[in-house]
Amino acid sequence: MQSHVSLAFAHLPATQLPDFTSGVVTGLTNNAATFATPPVKPADLDGANQKLLAANAKALKGGTDNTKAREDAFDAVVGMLRQLAAYVEDIAKGDENIISSSGFKVAHRSHNPQQPLVKTVIQAILNDVSGQLLLRLNPQDNAYGYEGKMSTDGGKTYQPIGTFPQARRVVVPNLTPGTTYTFIFRALGGSTGAGDWSDPVSHMAM
Repeated sequence: MQSHVSLAFAHLPATQLPDFTSGVVTGLTNNAATFATPPVKPADLDGANQKLLAANAKALKGGTDNTKAREDAFDAVVGMLRQLAAYVEDIAKGDENIISSSGFKVAHRSHNPQQPLVKTVIQAILNDVSGQLLLRLNPQDNAYGYEGKMSTDGGKTYQPIGTFPQARRVVVPNLTPGTTYTFIFRALGGSTGAGDWSDPVSHMAM
């Protein structure tokens, strides 16, 4: 039976995630010799965690803006944790003590958890604000990020638009109102490094 980094933190309530995240900040900081080159600095993770704490407090007052701010703060923290989880997984190579020292939880699995990622699905494209589109993809537990490409000629040619840490809220800014954009995305991670590209989906920016 092998030990791996648990990704269950992504399903924690927003009010419980800060305590878990604080443990990861402490673990990485106290074991800097082992985790010498993390993709996210503990100080940056702590800063994002403080924003989530503040957003949680404001969300108690209600309001759409406060709820959205909490969702954004939650997604930011989870995105950082996913990157760090993949890093710790690579460093630990199944060593339960190393995983635990990082602040992450251990997941015991009798088979290789790094299964191939499934094909990404663009579930929705919404007009967020003028010149900006909000996309929602199918989330995958083994993915540490999502790579996107965009076309303005109906999918004949594509240009990369970057990597995004979360599937629930992918924001593509700096678009021209009245232009129809076609997007494809794929999940990053799993046993093959990346999943299949999604089917193209088009939407007009407003």
